[in-house]
Amino acid sequence: MKYRQNPTPMLPLLPSDCPFPIKSYSSTTVSVSPSPIRDDVVIGLLRLRGGDGDWQHQPQRRHDLPPRRNLHPHSHNIHYSNSPSDESPQQFHNTRDNILKQLCPDDINGDDDVNASRSSTIASRFLAGTLAFYTTAFSLQYVQYKLLKISTGTRPGIIPIGCGMVTVALGSWMGHLAGLGVSASSSSTSSSSSTSSSSLLTSSFIQGKTSCSQGFDDGIASIRNAIRQLPEIASSGYRCAREMMRPMMIGLSNNNILSGKERRERKEAWMHAARICILGLLTYKTIFRSHFTSLTPSSYTARGSFARVGIPAPPNFNYATPAQRAQLERIGRWWGCHTCGSRRIFTNSGKNSLFGGGGSASTFTKFHGDHIPPVSVAKQINNQWHRRALGWKVKQLFYPQCRICSNKQGGLLSRAVNAGHRNLHAVGGGEESFFHGRRLRVGHLTGGVVAALSIGSTTTDEHKKSEVALVKSSQERMISIQKWLEDASREIQERVVRILSKGPTQQRTVSLQKNEIYPPSVAARDVETHHPQKDSNRSDF
Repeated sequence: MKYRQNPTPMLPLLPSDCPFPIKSYSSTTVSVSPSPIRDDVVIGLLRLRGGDGDWQHQPQRRHDLPPRRNLHPHSHNIHYSNSPSDESPQQFHNTRDNILKQLCPDDINGDDDVNASRSSTIASRFLAGTLAFYTTAFSLQYVQYKLLKISTGTRPGIIPIGCGMVTVALGSWMGHLAGLGVSASSSSTSSSSSTSSSSLLTSSFIQGKTSCSQGFDDGIASIRNAIRQLPEIASSGYRCAREMMRPMMIGLSNNNILSGKERRERKEAWMHAARICILGLLTYKTIFRSHFTSLTPSSYTARGSFARVGIPAPPNFNYATPAQRAQLERIGRWWGCHTCGSRRIFTNSGKNSLFGGGGSASTFTKFHGDHIPPVSVAKQINNQWHRRALGWKVKQLFYPQCRICSNKQGGLLSRAVNAGHRNLHAVGGGEESFFHGRRLRVGHLTGGVVAALSIGSTTTDEHKKSEVALVKSSQERMISIQKWLEDASREIQERVVRILSKGPTQQRTVSLQKNEIYPPSVAARDVETHHPQKDSNRSDF
């Protein structure tokens, strides 16, 4: 048999453990036909891919063709065929497309679609939960400011703390509902959007249309598609939130006797809401280290919403010393004004110098030392008859305060003293307090964290799930989080008990038990036997 002088290069036969997702392998070679992407590049990639040493199985050779040695030392042998029309060229194109999907990181395959969809869904839930928490905190703080007249100076002090806890709990619940709605809407539209975008990008890559203009057009098309789906997204989110709230309203609309199933369903719904609120409280307090009074309007005549670190003030109502002012300046630049929370980042100089006299811009102070309670308020409190009889004096602390809040506080107290106000402590609260609900603080991220943790990850295979199934999966996820927290707390408790049990009491008990078993004389004789006295004339090195 004669062989052709210029044989056509064929696709190498791949082993069974090939990492490429090729549907079928055969010992028959495939001929090469022209295509938009150069075939010699694909064959070169195959040679490089085959030389990584992972494939132990060698490709089979045709018995009617002599083996031909390749120039590359790590490449597989390429087979040759007598006829270029042994197989259909379409099989080579399909194999080439699968290889390109594995070799090119920019292409989008099935796993990348799942990961990208999951990441975008989590980010959307986090953003929706944060916005819902911010809106809830703003609304409740405005109610405290205008209607309830509650501030950080309201007595007893448990009232502003309780209002902050209620705000965190309700904001966490609203963030959970917002994240649930976003998850439901994204799962309902992920199938069509992912399929269209994947096919569009794959076809553009295969045809060589990877220019910037094509990518911009694809982005505009995806944005328009999302805008067209807004009504469907909103309706899906509303249905999911309504399904979550439906069991909680059982028994409120009618006075009929509830069945066992309805009672159990209502109990599970309220328990789920309690778990969400507790998760929000723990996240707000432990992760973000925020205070509950930060969600209450700040009083000018009491500790503000952002008071964190204070310095003891002298009992004679003197102003802060230069060293104390320097320390207050550092505290203020780190924590901000205790009334408004501003750190005065864009303020480079002030009228009052830090150490007195003139100086450069770096020596100017941004914060004053504010007496809490203020001097006039402390004097009024000390003049109460029971304090004078018992000799009690109120203790004051210095907190950093910006010049704007200091001027506001001075004006309020001056007018109240001139008017003969009998309760100067309440002058800076109520409608005169500082409303800071518009500012976005780090504690507002609690809603986003709750929305991301309380809802299970959604994949493209879950787009057929109904709102009922999504709510059920969320409840099961919160139950698993509760069990994990219980196990963690139980393990910590056991470790603490184990550490405390190894104290001197246990050692004393062990020694007493040893003396009861072995008399002191026997124990001493054993010690002498196992540890004899050393000879004084013997020198040990």
